[in-house]
Amino acid sequence: GNTFAIDIVATYLHHPSSEVREAGVKALASVAPRDDEHALMVLHALLEHSNSEIRETALKGLGQAVAFRAAHAIETMGQFIEDDHRRVRRAAVEGLECVAGKGDQR
Repeated sequence: GNTFAIDIVATYLHHPSSEVREAGVKALASVAPRDDEHALMVLHALLEHSNSEIRETALKGLGQAVAFRAAHAIETMGQFIEDDHRRVRRAAVEGLECVAGKGDQR
Protein backbone atom coordinates (compact mmCIF):
# COMPACT_ATOMS: atom_id res chain seq x y z
CA GLY A 1 0.00 0.00 0.00
CA ASN A 2 0.92 3.65 -0.15
CA THR A 3 2.27 4.38 3.34
CA PHE A 4 2.40 8.14 2.71
CA ALA A 5 -1.29 8.25 1.76
CA ILE A 6 -2.20 6.04 4.73
CA ASP A 7 -0.32 8.35 7.10
CA ILE A 8 -2.08 11.42 5.68
CA VAL A 9 -5.51 9.79 5.98
CA ALA A 10 -4.69 8.55 9.49
CA THR A 11 -4.45 12.14 10.73
CA TYR A 12 -8.19 12.47 10.10
CA LEU A 13 -8.93 9.47 12.32
CA HIS A 14 -7.94 11.61 15.33
CA HIS A 15 -10.16 14.56 14.40
CA PRO A 16 -12.66 15.81 17.02
CA SER A 17 -15.51 15.73 14.47
CA SER A 18 -17.17 12.33 14.02
CA GLU A 19 -18.01 13.23 10.41
CA VAL A 20 -14.35 13.87 9.61
CA ARG A 21 -13.34 10.60 11.32
CA GLU A 22 -15.97 8.68 9.31
CA ALA A 23 -14.62 10.25 6.11
CA GLY A 24 -11.13 9.22 7.21
CA VAL A 25 -12.25 5.59 7.62
CA LYS A 26 -13.74 5.60 4.12
CA ALA A 27 -10.62 7.23 2.68
CA LEU A 28 -8.40 4.67 4.43
CA ALA A 29 -10.40 1.87 2.85
CA SER A 30 -9.84 3.44 -0.57
CA VAL A 31 -6.07 4.06 -0.26
CA ALA A 32 -5.07 0.86 1.54
CA PRO A 33 -5.60 -2.61 0.10
CA ARG A 34 -7.20 -5.22 2.37
CA ASP A 35 -4.86 -6.45 5.11
CA ASP A 36 -2.31 -3.70 4.38
CA GLU A 37 0.25 -4.05 7.16
CA HIS A 38 0.79 -0.30 7.63
CA ALA A 39 -2.93 0.52 7.73
CA LEU A 40 -3.52 -2.24 10.27
CA MET A 41 -0.66 -0.93 12.41
CA VAL A 42 -2.21 2.56 12.39
CA LEU A 43 -5.63 1.20 13.33
CA HIS A 44 -4.30 -1.08 16.06
CA ALA A 45 -2.49 1.87 17.65
CA LEU A 46 -5.79 3.80 17.75
CA LEU A 47 -7.53 0.91 19.51
CA GLU A 48 -5.48 1.79 22.61
CA HIS A 49 -6.60 5.43 22.60
CA SER A 50 -8.18 6.75 25.82
CA ASN A 51 -10.95 8.49 23.83
CA SER A 52 -13.79 6.01 23.21
CA GLU A 53 -14.80 7.79 20.00
CA ILE A 54 -11.32 7.22 18.56
CA ARG A 55 -11.52 3.53 19.53
CA GLU A 56 -14.92 3.33 17.83
CA THR A 57 -13.44 4.87 14.68
CA ALA A 58 -10.52 2.43 14.75
CA LEU A 59 -12.88 -0.55 15.02
CA LYS A 60 -14.92 0.71 12.06
CA GLY A 61 -11.74 1.15 10.08
CA LEU A 62 -10.50 -2.30 11.04
CA GLY A 63 -13.78 -3.81 9.82
CA GLN A 64 -13.16 -2.29 6.40
CA ALA A 65 -9.40 -2.85 6.26
CA VAL A 66 -9.18 -6.59 6.82
CA ALA A 67 -9.95 -9.54 4.62
CA PHE A 68 -13.17 -11.51 5.15
CA ARG A 69 -12.81 -14.01 8.00
CA ALA A 70 -9.40 -12.63 9.07
CA ALA A 71 -8.77 -14.43 12.36
CA HIS A 72 -6.55 -11.66 13.76
CA ALA A 73 -9.29 -9.07 13.28
CA ILE A 74 -11.99 -11.30 14.75
CA GLU A 75 -9.87 -11.82 17.87
CA THR A 76 -9.05 -8.11 18.18
CA MET A 77 -12.65 -6.96 17.74
CA GLY A 78 -13.84 -9.57 20.20
CA GLN A 79 -11.77 -7.89 22.89
CA PHE A 80 -13.92 -4.75 22.59
CA ILE A 81 -17.29 -6.48 23.07
CA GLU A 82 -17.08 -5.60 26.77
CA ASP A 83 -15.69 -2.06 26.43
CA ASP A 84 -17.08 0.45 28.94
CA HIS A 85 -18.60 2.53 26.14
CA ARG A 86 -21.72 1.38 24.27
CA ARG A 87 -20.69 2.86 20.92
CA VAL A 88 -17.35 1.01 21.05
CA ARG A 89 -19.17 -2.25 21.84
CA ARG A 90 -21.56 -1.65 18.94
CA ALA A 91 -18.69 -0.89 16.54
CA ALA A 92 -17.02 -4.14 17.63
CA VAL A 93 -20.18 -6.17 17.00
CA GLU A 94 -20.76 -4.53 13.62
CA GLY A 95 -17.12 -5.11 12.68
CA LEU A 96 -17.37 -8.75 13.70
CA GLU A 97 -20.50 -9.20 11.58
CA CYS A 98 -18.68 -7.66 8.62
CA VAL A 99 -15.48 -9.67 9.02
CA ALA A 100 -16.75 -12.98 10.40
CA GLY A 101 -20.11 -12.98 8.64
CA LYS A 102 -23.50 -13.09 10.31
CA GLY A 103 -24.21 -16.32 12.08
CA ASP A 104 -20.54 -17.24 12.52
CA GLN A 105 -20.18 -18.76 16.00
CA ARG A 106 -16.50 -17.87 16.56
